[in-house]
Amino acid sequence: MTRTTSSPKPGLSEMESAENSPSGRAFVTRSGIELPAEFTPETLRGWDPAQKLGEPGKYPYTRGIHADMYRKRPWTIRHNAGFGSGEDTNALFKYLFKNGLTGLNLAVDLPTQMGLDADDPRGQFEAGRVGVALSSLEDMERVYDGIPLDQVSTSTAMNGMAIVFLAQYVLAAERQGMPPSAIRGTVQNDILKEFLARGTYIFPPRPSIRLVGDVIEWCINHAPKFNPISVSACHMQQAGATHIQSIAYCLANAQVYLDEVIRRGYSVDQVAPLFSFLIPTTAYFFEAAANHRAARRLWASLLKERYGAKDPRSWVFRAATAGDQTELTAAQPLNNLARITLHCLGATLGGSQSVILAAYDEAYDLPTEKSFRATLMAQNIVLRESGVADVVDPLAGSYYVEWLTDRSEQEMRAILQRIADVGGMVTAIESGIVQKDMARQAYQEERHIQNGQKSRVGVNCLVVEEEEGEQETFSSDPDVGRRQVERLQALRRQRHPGRLAESLEELKRAAQDQGRNLVPPIMEAVRCMATTGEIGTALRDVFGTYKPPSGI
Repeated sequence: MTRTTSSPKPGLSEMESAENSPSGRAFVTRSGIELPAEFTPETLRGWDPAQKLGEPGKYPYTRGIHADMYRKRPWTIRHNAGFGSGEDTNALFKYLFKNGLTGLNLAVDLPTQMGLDADDPRGQFEAGRVGVALSSLEDMERVYDGIPLDQVSTSTAMNGMAIVFLAQYVLAAERQGMPPSAIRGTVQNDILKEFLARGTYIFPPRPSIRLVGDVIEWCINHAPKFNPISVSACHMQQAGATHIQSIAYCLANAQVYLDEVIRRGYSVDQVAPLFSFLIPTTAYFFEAAANHRAARRLWASLLKERYGAKDPRSWVFRAATAGDQTELTAAQPLNNLARITLHCLGATLGGSQSVILAAYDEAYDLPTEKSFRATLMAQNIVLRESGVADVVDPLAGSYYVEWLTDRSEQEMRAILQRIADVGGMVTAIESGIVQKDMARQAYQEERHIQNGQKSRVGVNCLVVEEEEGEQETFSSDPDVGRRQVERLQALRRQRHPGRLAESLEELKRAAQDQGRNLVPPIMEAVRCMATTGEIGTALRDVFGTYKPPSGI
């Protein structure tokens, strides 16, 4: 998601200030924390490094979740990728692996995310456009043809239909000869942030949370190497939340999911080690690094003190990090290469386990192979040439970074308390409190860019005329939707109609029974070649669809 920003027309004095220096602006972080001019030993008077820092790889994990961090375990280099058909995406993945990719992030098209098939009138023109179309098990097999699912870590941002993705993924692995216990990867499965930010929700919040719990519960028992949830702060930050707000909301969402599975009779130490997170990084890389450190410390504290977790694995905040796409600009897009490099520094100085950066042209189009490669090389240059990976937590002890880490944690705790005071995150979402906060923050951010209070090089300062010649853009296949529809029609002719109908009826019966886990009946429907849209329709018939309250 990228906010578009038009160029304001400053007067002469404003132009001189903007063009020649950053003076006159407010000295605040991206989250609005005011900054003094300098930090000294007095800043950390009374600060206890044993309590606040500890040792790398040990509670409270401020310094990172591994003792040696990147010396032994470099961060995973990822990129969101996927378009067109399964074959198109498969070829792209193999290209990216040859150019420095070490982990897969699968982008799925909008109809699939919304539980619709490619021939559904509500989504037929979007099939395969901004992600791959996954209408059936056959499509999943095409995506991962020749890519062993027990060796490659793959992730996807599926949420409302995460349970269907899991079923298709597990069965695709089964056809490769792998049991569920061997598969690796992550499904986002974070529905609450869809209500808050992205909007690809389908069912009301309560049954949606049940589906999240079903995925986690099934993986506890059958797929211990697979991450059944990745709670995301990034989309809320892109929708307007500050960096600190987005992480606090993310932790509040995580507690809802944790409570759901514990309610089913599992211990916190069975559930918490399966959680992973996706948090943002920005060009303001000091704050990004500080917030990574604060989030680790806060999660460890919550799990140990509030939930009583005993297993150190439950205290560990395993994080992937995504660059802030709202900072990328369509104007002078090559400037974005500097921004994504700063994004990488913020994530890695903060100790992230996995980094996903946007390509420089994603402010206006899908990435080209050239821009994909440039982004992968930016990560590899930071990893191999900057020295960031040579020592553990290189910012430790900085007056500024330690002060900012403490301040960020305090702000996150205050937001969590406010959410608890109104009855928890689900109540806050249903009342619209969080959505309104994010909308106000998004408006303020845009205002600051428009009036030049916040700099965007190439947009409101140092604006230059574009060089002659058109920018290379991604060329999509206009026939991808038609071909996907033809494949669906062929699939439907080949299925056993009786078995298919019975599997969908059994799914409806299971959905009406609050005590049943829906992964097994969905898996049986997928085996009978039920499409994503047919499964989505069966669940809609039982759960209904969500309509947000007016005024949100």
